[in-house]
Amino acid sequence: MPKSCRLIVASAAIAFAFGELSLAQVVSFTAQGNLRSRKLMGRVGMQRDPKEDFDHPMLPERNPLRRHVLYRLDRARWRNIAAKH
Repeated sequence: MPKSCRLIVASAAIAFAFGELSLAQVVSFTAQGNLRSRKLMGRVGMQRDPKEDFDHPMLPERNPLRRHVLYRLDRARWRNIAAKH
C-alpha cells in the first residue's frame, strides 16, 4: 500500500474511533524494529512513552520481535491536530 494510502487509512480509523465510537483515546503498538509503523503512528499524532514499552507475552524471550512499543493519542490532542489541518 502506498505511503499516502496508509496515512489516509490510519487517519480515517482514528477519526472513526473518536467520532463514531466516542473513545477517549486510541492505543497502538508494534514491534520495536517496525520503523514504518512507528513513523506512521507519529505522523498521525500518536505519542510514545518508553516506560510503556513491553515484551509481547506470546513471543519467546529470544524472539527479535518480542519487544514492543506503545503509542497513544487522546481525543484532545487529536482535536488540536485536526484543527491545524
